[in-house]
Amino acid sequence: MGGTGGEPLEINQAHNDDAERGVLGAIINNNDLYDLVAEHLDESDFFQRAHMLIWRGIAALLTDRRPVDTITLLEVLAPYREEVGGMDYLSLLETYRWNADLTLDYTRIVKQKSSDRRIVVTCSRIAEQASTAPALYTPNHIEELLAFAEHEFAQIAARQIYKPEASKGDVLNEVIHKLEHGQDTGLRTGFATLDERFGGFNVGQLSILAARTSKGKTAIALNWALNVAKAGKSVGFFTLEQPVDEVYTRLLGIEAHVDTTFHAPRYGLVGEELKRLKDAREALVKAPITLRYRPRLTPRMLRTDCKRLAREQGPLDFVVIDYFGLMKSDKSHDESWQAAREVVLALKEIAGELNVPMLVLWQLNRDLDERQPPTLANLRDTGAAEEHASNVIIIWSPKPAEGRSPFAPAVGDATTVPVELVIAKQRNGPAGAKVPLRFHRAWGTFEPGIAVYDAPRPGYERGYDA
Repeated sequence: MGGTGGEPLEINQAHNDDAERGVLGAIINNNDLYDLVAEHLDESDFFQRAHMLIWRGIAALLTDRRPVDTITLLEVLAPYREEVGGMDYLSLLETYRWNADLTLDYTRIVKQKSSDRRIVVTCSRIAEQASTAPALYTPNHIEELLAFAEHEFAQIAARQIYKPEASKGDVLNEVIHKLEHGQDTGLRTGFATLDERFGGFNVGQLSILAARTSKGKTAIALNWALNVAKAGKSVGFFTLEQPVDEVYTRLLGIEAHVDTTFHAPRYGLVGEELKRLKDAREALVKAPITLRYRPRLTPRMLRTDCKRLAREQGPLDFVVIDYFGLMKSDKSHDESWQAAREVVLALKEIAGELNVPMLVLWQLNRDLDERQPPTLANLRDTGAAEEHASNVIIIWSPKPAEGRSPFAPAVGDATTVPVELVIAKQRNGPAGAKVPLRFHRAWGTFEPGIAVYDAPRPGYERGYDA
């Protein structure tokens, strides 16, 4: 008995053998129809195993640039001759009533029946999980089950989308129009010196902000998220390490220029700090930024949360995850690098599916020479990060030149630390630029800085690393 993906099920499954024969017969008679059909079907969409094998044989022949007819097809399917019905059945398909003009309609019928079966299978799996107690009790059981259900149905829905491809001329006209009028859709960080060198966060791209522990990853990500929100864009900020109240405490400090994490909790507020905090509260209430504390976040849960926020507040324009090292895979893996790779690929898929830029904070886990800026090599413990991220920005706290102090007094009680943002990789611009900033640790804010070297490096004025 056939089934979705070749797995038999003890249920009366939806299928249409005539439509499946019509699709296969049409391609055997007119090989040029394969590309049209293959945009919508794969072998798992066929109900009958014989039809799945025949489709696989057709694909193998055409991929090898060989013609498909009953003789070549039977040759490539020799190991499965009996399962596919031999020459008698292939000849039947060849003479089966087919119509090139109706091939796409037959294809849609096959796809619809396939989706019907997938829905039945998914509902059965959800019902089984809902009626079975988890092996280990978790208070998040229902939330995880709902996330699983939404993910599975999203996968089915994604397979149903037929998006007509824009013509070559239309695409080229749109590109030229954007270039002519200077239309740049990438989200800006709000740091002028960085935005001059960085192409911004673009829709569907996965970006990484990496640094060693306590180098300001969360602080600078909050600065960027707040600046994006102040520009009128909706931001979803997912924190896996700090509860929401702690993150809001840091946001208040950033907006009000108040030490909300050390000085104020111990010694109280002074001067105009209370007024500045109240003004900051009003600004944060109005800003379209939403925080979610998810200590056991998985890609499946992230997709569900993002879609829920989109339903409640409108489409998201920017998603930030703090941080990758605490994320969990949707599946169990023997090796940590396998789990990390799966999560990276899932995040990239979600960014594309939701049509949103995604920024993931990354903790460098390799010993670094503080005298040299980090590179992409420091991300290679997973491999997938370096390969699949569109942009990688690394925070570096370089050692100052001999005789120069790394700390300098600034406004109020704050002290500042020189840092550089190393643009190690970017999709829409040159890599290698280093952007100097000064980090106000007490407030969690950043301002333009100067290089910590005694002499400027060649190429700095261009924003490139010579």
